Amino acid sequence: MNETDIQPGDKASEEEQLIVGILRRVSLNDHAAFQQIYELTATRFMSLLMKILLNEKVEAEEVLQEAFVKIWKNAKSFRDGSPMAWMTVIVRNSALDFIRNKKRRIDTLPDDKIEAVDMMQISNANTWSIQKCLEQLDINTREVILQSYYYGLSHNELAHSFKAPLGTIKTRIRNGLKSLSTCLQ
Repeated sequence: MNETDIQPGDKASEEEQLIVGILRRVSLNDHAAFQQIYELTATRFMSLLMKILLNEKVEAEEVLQEAFVKIWKNAKSFRDGSPMAWMTVIVRNSALDFIRNKKRRIDTLPDDKIEAVDMMQISNANTWSIQKCLEQLDINTREVILQSYYYGLSHNELAHSFKAPLGTIKTRIRNGLKSLSTCLQ
């Protein structure tokens, strides 16, 4: 994230700046900073993992713990871009590793879980590529995807927040994910 991209008063941008600072401290093995990062992001990541792992709470907690260990160990590798996107990739990849290890079949997911799988495929790209592809989306689609996947809002919460019908929100997410997938290939 470039400083020129940040709009004054933009809550998401302020939070991104805060997380970048905390993540830098984590890279210096600051335990208090790691606790802060956990407190700021664990709920969102747990929500995401519950979607990916089909509401298996114990498995989601296990993957969350593994993901935070990876974040701790790899904090020095974060350079620039969105810290939430960087950490989300780690969380999603941890979930994929868990699924592979358990040999779960994800091809029989219900429709409302398919988006999580689509986003997992997208998350294999690097942060820079994701950010560039997100910039190509129209502002409404980009905001819905960011609010859903990086900040953990449900479809109903998004519909209320954007004052749009639920079907419109679902269509924006589905079309946005298709565009992201195409862009990242």
